[in-house]
This record gives sequence, C-alpha cells and structure tokens, in this order.
Amino acid sequence: MNAYLQQVSRSLAELSRFSAVNIVMGNESCDLDSTISALVYAYLLYSEMSVDAKETVTVIPLLKILKKEFPLKTEVTYYLKKNGIPMDLLVFWDSINLKELQMTSRLKLTLVDHHVLSPEAEFLCSSVVEVIDHHPQDPAWLWPMQKGPSFWTQRVSRRLQVEPLSLTLKWQWNLRTGVLIQQEERNYFRNCWLLAVTLATSHQVSYWKKT
Repeated sequence: MNAYLQQVSRSLAELSRFSAVNIVMGNESCDLDSTISALVYAYLLYSEMSVDAKETVTVIPLLKILKKEFPLKTEVTYYLKKNGIPMDLLVFWDSINLKELQMTSRLKLTLVDHHVLSPEAEFLCSSVVEVIDHHPQDPAWLWPMQKGPSFWTQRVSRRLQVEPLSLTLKWQWNLRTGVLIQQEERNYFRNCWLLAVTLATSHQVSYWKKT
C-alpha cells in the first residue's frame, strides 16, 4: 500500500500527463470504513491495470475532508498509524482541483460508502461512473443500484487468486455471517482484504456502474 500511495503522490505532481484520472472518493464523514474503502478499492483498481494503461491513467483515493480537519478523525488516524500508513501521502478534498479535471473531461469518479453527493460536491454528478454503497438508497438520487454480493464475489474472487489469504476458522465464521470483527492484526493488507471479502459475502452492498 505504501508503494501505491507514493505513486499516487507522484501522480498528483504531474496530473497533466494523464488522459484519465479515476478518483475513488469516500463519504464526507471520513470514518474508518469510508477511508479504508477508498484506499482499498483504489488500490484494487490500480493493481488490475496493465503497465501500459498506467502510463495514461491514474487512480487516486480521495478522503472527503479538508486536510486540516483530518487529525480530528482519531479512530482513522490511530488505525493508519498503527499499520504504518504515512499521513503525508493521503489525498484530501482540498488536495486536488476536481473542477479542472472535470472541465478537461478527464475525471472519472467512483463513490464508495455513499451514493449522495454533498452540496459542495454536486457538480461532480456527471463524472460519477461507479457507486458502491451499503446504505439504504436515497430516492432523490436515482442511481439504478443493484443489491447483493454477486459483483463483489466475482471481483474479490479474482483478486484472491492473485493474493490468496489463509483464513482462520474464526475469520471464516465472521465472513459467513457478514460481520468483520476488528481484532489485533499487524498485517495491513490482511485487514484490508478481509474487509473486501466481507463485502463480497454481504447482501447489504449495492452497486452501480455507468455503461
């Protein structure tokens, strides 16, 4: 993850060279599940790209919070620090000019852990290409969301073929019940992929992708 975030930092410094910028944005509460969802799904998308594609397309996880306010998210900062994730490599709402990217038709936006854009972000609506969320759908936002684990099951299963996990019986029980119980665990990737696998088994996740 650190190597990927370092790449993201380099990409921010040279956004003009990319023909497409895929932003994976969490919700404005910037809580732990939203933050991890943005980081993990952005990493997943980037890791699935070919070497050639990475020359023209970048994937950036975006935390929907001002940088100066992030230290107030103590649960998130504690977890990231514990797992060795450098805070200076994170990308915040005020770290990137999304309006400029949108005006140049290079912005592709994925929403994770939410599907309703806040007032200051409503201008991004036309750039949304994908939504993954577990909250009840707001009827005012008519993304044609699909319920169920089929998308995640397929996506995560493919990824696990590349990075298989050796799960304990206790973890397997947690996954079958759709519940991820936080335990003492030093391996960041293991925690992240367990979260992804949990989503794969959950019928509460909704998904939409622009066609």
